[in-house]
Amino acid sequence: MKRVSRMKVSSKQLILAVVCSLFTAHCSLSWAQTPAQFTLSWKPGSTNEDGFNVYRDGKKVGAASKAATQYKDQVTGNAGQQFCYEVSAFNAGGESARTNQACAKIPEAPPVVTVPAPPSGLTVSALSTTSIRLSWAKNSDNETGYVVDRRAWAPEEGGQINVVAGRTYWDNTGLKSKRTYCYQIKATGKTGDSTYSNESCATTR
Repeated sequence: MKRVSRMKVSSKQLILAVVCSLFTAHCSLSWAQTPAQFTLSWKPGSTNEDGFNVYRDGKKVGAASKAATQYKDQVTGNAGQQFCYEVSAFNAGGESARTNQACAKIPEAPPVVTVPAPPSGLTVSALSTTSIRLSWAKNSDNETGYVVDRRAWAPEEGGQINVVAGRTYWDNTGLKSKRTYCYQIKATGKTGDSTYSNESCATTR
């Protein structure tokens, strides 16, 4: 009986096709935490891979399993620092060529947003039968104005009055005689409003 020789399979036939494309790397970063995290996404170019190698700036940093299409890479760096990635497929026959290079930067931290500090030490005193003066301590330098809340009773009423920035007193005129008015004040700004001050009350003469 004539023996059948074995067919030799070239290793090239087992090497995987190049991974088709590596999409732009995406970085998600929590501003108060390090390291940052980059998420890589790609489209496999074959079905006989055993997995994928991940390269960061030319050095292998990890591997993804068969049929994977994403990989998350944790990095430590400064805001604005760039990292570049490539991916290759591998199996027992070897490793494919690498993908195109995709790069992304750690985002810059957002600017610190501060709302105005609330006024403090609000005091009110009657000036006449129709006016009350409000005085307070100014505790911020980024207010664009103040909002005064006023309440009164018998009959009950309430409302808000806008006051220009930079002041530490304001006269509320046009009031009724022998009536009690209570006030609170807050600072307003482009970034938001402060909390309210203490409440203070006075009765017109």
